Amino acid sequence: MNRAYWKEKRVLVTGAGGFVGSHFVEQLSILGAHVVGTALNREAVDSSIADMAEIERVDILQEDRFRDVCKEHSIGLILHCAALDGNIDFKSRNSARIMDENVRMVSNVLNVAKELGIQDVMIMSSAEIYSPQVQSPIVEEDDHQKFFQYSENGYVLSKIFAEVLAKLYAKQFGIRTYLPRPTNIYGPRDKFDAANRVIPSMIRKAVNGERIEIWGDGSQVRGFIYVKDLVWSILAMIEYGSYQTLNIATEESISILDLAKLVSKTVRVEPNIYVDSEKPGGMKERVLDAKKLKGIIDFQQLTLEEGLRNTLEWYMHRSKA
Repeated sequence: MNRAYWKEKRVLVTGAGGFVGSHFVEQLSILGAHVVGTALNREAVDSSIADMAEIERVDILQEDRFRDVCKEHSIGLILHCAALDGNIDFKSRNSARIMDENVRMVSNVLNVAKELGIQDVMIMSSAEIYSPQVQSPIVEEDDHQKFFQYSENGYVLSKIFAEVLAKLYAKQFGIRTYLPRPTNIYGPRDKFDAANRVIPSMIRKAVNGERIEIWGDGSQVRGFIYVKDLVWSILAMIEYGSYQTLNIATEESISILDLAKLVSKTVRVEPNIYVDSEKPGGMKERVLDAKKLKGIIDFQQLTLEEGLRNTLEWYMHRSKA
């Protein structure tokens, strides 16, 4: 990582109070960037990083307010991490709202960048943009342009159309857009009380002596990336400047059943796991090809075992606070 590239760079991070956004704020601050974070309220920003950035109360759906903040701080790079998300039930009941708000946020970010001459914009995408019919390991070229499958999942559709919009803005207005597609993310500041967050949910249950329930037969294979490795990978992607889309992943993958066992081992408890094969387990395998990413990063990614230890340590410390 070229620290000189980031020193004094004026960067705005949307969703600074969120899991991923907060880590961008932290790591950019360490690199010496001038960081501005947006959040719906300052109380949502973790106290450990609140002093690392100028936090502005902004709803990205309000384009005028967002424009004013970018202009006031002379922003040169936008990292758009904010998004409306939720568990399976929330997504199923709010599909239209999720798609509408997420796409409008991206549209506002790109419009403001165009109007103010901000040349670099990162829009956080997702591995979910890949069709279930694509074979693992999934390469960047096997995306929605090659395999498009309609879904009523507004979150997935919002990520796909965010990419489409970003690419069109790049072509028409010359904005450099970066669209990282991360695998499953975990680490400190994750939502440990959210049922749809696999690793934090498993850690919380193991620590509390609760049973870990797995849907499907447990053989479904997934990839995971530690949140700080995600952030450093995306910053390397921007610094490198040659990829518009890029899988953000490791070369390590694991079955969900083995993950539950590894979490139990990390917590140092006997595995208490229930496999409910009657419930849907999702795709048999979703693993991203990380060859392109490996060619541009200059750091060693954490193994899943190392990342789990760090995450557990943070969770235990936070629980005692």
